Amino acid sequence: MRTTLAGLDLDITDKENVELAKTDHLLWRARISQMLWGSIDLDASNVRDHTTCRLGKWYATKGRELFGGQPEFQKLERDHARFHACCAEAIDAYHGKNKKLVDNLTEELSALSATVIGSLDELKNKL
Repeated sequence: MRTTLAGLDLDITDKENVELAKTDHLLWRARISQMLWGSIDLDASNVRDHTTCRLGKWYATKGRELFGGQPEFQKLERDHARFHACCAEAIDAYHGKNKKLVDNLTEELSALSATVIGSLDELKNKL
């Protein structure tokens, strides 16, 4: 249902767009956990590019228009890009049965996730 709604041209506010980006981000974090529990299988190619998700698209368009020169916005891009890379690395490490690397990446994902959500909240508060 989320995918269908995302494809519709709905008139949503900038704050709602930030909340959707946060939700999508948290869903990816949950997907990694589900993979580690053995519930789902993930493909690293589906997460490697941070510009194709809702947050990446928002960042390159409306987000840049609203917040382009602000330090929180630039930090968001770095952390968001690293989050995607870290997810892809964790998926590859999981498939390669490299538990130590998966554990290290899982810790990094938690920290990155907190900073991405924090940056989004800071930006949302400026709206």
